[in-house]
Amino acid sequence: MKPNLLELSRPEAAADYLSGHLFSGSLVLLLGSGVSDPLGLPSWRKLVDGCLNRLGSEPYSGTDLELGGTKVVRLCEEQNVDVRELVRTVLYQGAAIDSVSLMGNRRLGSLGAMLMGSRRGTVTNVVTFNFDSVLEEYLSLHGYVSRIITELPAITGNEDVTVYHIHGYIPSPNLIGAQPSPEIIFSKDSMNKRVGEQSGRWPTLLRTFARSKVLLMLGMGASTSIGGAVGPLFKDESEPISLVRPTAFWVGAESLDEDVRHTLINANVVPVKLLDHDSLDPFLLQICRGAATRMGKAIL
Repeated sequence: MKPNLLELSRPEAAADYLSGHLFSGSLVLLLGSGVSDPLGLPSWRKLVDGCLNRLGSEPYSGTDLELGGTKVVRLCEEQNVDVRELVRTVLYQGAAIDSVSLMGNRRLGSLGAMLMGSRRGTVTNVVTFNFDSVLEEYLSLHGYVSRIITELPAITGNEDVTVYHIHGYIPSPNLIGAQPSPEIIFSKDSMNKRVGEQSGRWPTLLRTFARSKVLLMLGMGASTSIGGAVGPLFKDESEPISLVRPTAFWVGAESLDEDVRHTLINANVVPVKLLDHDSLDPFLLQICRGAATRMGKAIL
């Protein structure tokens, strides 16, 4: 029977449904910059403006932040500045990324609960649009092994979690000797190049996950979820998948107008509106508790 996406958009119903996929190991996390807010990491706009400030330029006034990134890249070329090192400096400035802060962070605790192996199920694949290494550092502190993928094709092994950095990777200063990815997707040009790659390796990866897993989208603006490369991909894949299950769940506190909600549902994406940003962590833990309950019933 075709699922009722409006019914599943209630947070309680969404958490219960997602707990089933956590239990069965069929859940993938798709992370945007908003998920890192509690760590003190900058939003995309603050990252662009912070880079521009260090380059002696005024803040970016436009709405297309990829064009703001284009301006950063152009100024870096003119001033002979390594854009990756500039982004690293701004990205981690003022962020609470020491071991004590990471261990005590609520957001990392709730994400970690989903990623750390348990008989009630676990998430083993993460696709992130973020550059930072904070999630991997948190997992390492708990003795979990993560494999960082920045280029495709790539070989995976028996690591606990595979993290696909779709826009590139810039490790924190805590990881001495760790190198950033050869390139980062920060400008409009680099974004267009990535989307238009003839091989389509990253879109193929997302299509594979969409066809075989349920994607849980966290920290992503609703407009991002229905635009760029992700929205069209979900829409293209929605017809056969929608007969049996949702393709993805968008979860956030952003207010959704009716047109945005309608577009998400038409792409077979369940829009789950939370009360506020602080409600995300209890929501994720509710999914984990639900999966544990399913496990308890399975062994009785």
